[in-house]
Amino acid sequence: MRILFPKGSIMLTNDEPYLSTIKDGSTNEILAYNVSSRMTLDLATDTLVKLMMNKRVKFAERASIHSDYGVHYTGPLFKNT
Repeated sequence: MRILFPKGSIMLTNDEPYLSTIKDGSTNEILAYNVSSRMTLDLATDTLVKLMMNKRVKFAERASIHSDYGVHYTGPLFKNT
């Protein structure tokens, strides 16, 4: 898979980029993503905010998010976002 970003939308150093995505489990469509040069809590929570602001997304009753249970996804700030 190739992900293309608008020119100038991402400024990274020589570090490896970190990509946080939220994918629809039924359609495999990427509903929200965020890229950063650092693995921080903001990388995860900003992706959730982008999902909630996506007007095309309609949340089903009892919808859930599954993660890899990394430290960024198990903290109280992420759970309460």
